[in-house]
Formats: sequence, structure tokens, C-alpha cells
Amino acid sequence: MQTFSVYELNEFDRDSPAFLEFSSQTVNRVNPLTGAHVHALGDQVPFTNKLYDGSLKLRLGITAGICLLMKNYPGMGTPEMKRQQFFTPDRYETLMTWYFGDFGHISGQGPFINYQDTLMTITGGVGFFREARGVVRLHNISPFKFFYTFTLTGIPQLPKHLTAEVVPPSEDAAAVPEAVACDPRFTLRNFSN
Repeated sequence: MQTFSVYELNEFDRDSPAFLEFSSQTVNRVNPLTGAHVHALGDQVPFTNKLYDGSLKLRLGITAGICLLMKNYPGMGTPEMKRQQFFTPDRYETLMTWYFGDFGHISGQGPFINYQDTLMTITGGVGFFREARGVVRLHNISPFKFFYTFTLTGIPQLPKHLTAEVVPPSEDAAAVPEAVACDPRFTLRNFSN
């Protein structure tokens, strides 16, 4: 069993996420505590964001997936989360893929509850991750910043690119400018953009 962590950052340059209101529900569209509009069963959120190693010094690739809203939970979430713009306490069913350049990719599915940590199942992978099995813990830092910890079996020894010292998750965590700019010294070879 091997463990590594990565960051998913929305740098607001990919038109992501897209909130698609497909629900025909006319009730439960208002938060009874605040009167604000909320999402409802059937709404979908396709997304793609940038993926960085745990040290935030290496651009790995992207994430891509879709979330299907299962339920809104008015009032849930920590006081810090509730103060964040665009935060809505929701539970989604999610299908997603993490792309790691020449190493391949990992796919997973399961719940994403944006006001608490959740576990998703690893459904497989390609390349280095072709025999990957395990789980990934999703930690929501903010509506646009996520920290993932993969616990995998069935893979070779993790490369040094994925085992760098981890920057502790916080709202202030940010990738180094060279990785954001995709300087070749700060990216995985053939990373997905």
C-alpha cells in the first residue's frame, strides 16, 4: 500500500466549473436559513482543473469529471466554509479522472460532500496506474481548491515526483509561479493541459 497527495486548483482560466441546472424541481430551491437559491437533485457540474503535486512545485496535469447533485444541506459546513463566496453545502455523486502526464491517469467515483472529507473508490487507471486499486480522500479546502490523498495498491514504487514533502492544506496554499506558468522544469513530461 502506497500513499501520496496532490492539489487540484481552479485558477479561473478554464471556464470551470459549469453549473447546469437540469432539475425540474420547483421546491427546495431556496435555503430556508438564508433565502438564497440552492442547487437541486439532477443538477450537474462538469469540471476540469489543474493538478499539482503535494509540494505545489510541480504541475502534474488536470482533473476532469462530472458531479450529479444528490442533495443540498442548508446550514452544514464549518464557519470558515460558510464565509466563503460560492459555498453551498451539497452532496454529489462524482465520476472523475486525475491525469499525470507520461505516468497515465487514475479514475475514481463516489460521493463528494463539499462540507466534509469524503472517500471515493479508485476504479482503475492507465500507464503506471494500470493495476491501481484503493481509495482517495477528498479534502475540500474551498469551493475552488481541493486536496486529495491517494492510498493505492497494485502499482510499482511511487516515483519521486509524487512523494515530495507536502504543503499542509490551507486556503493560502498556492502553486509556485513557475509551475503555474508551465515552465518545463516545473511540469511532468507530456502533462495534460
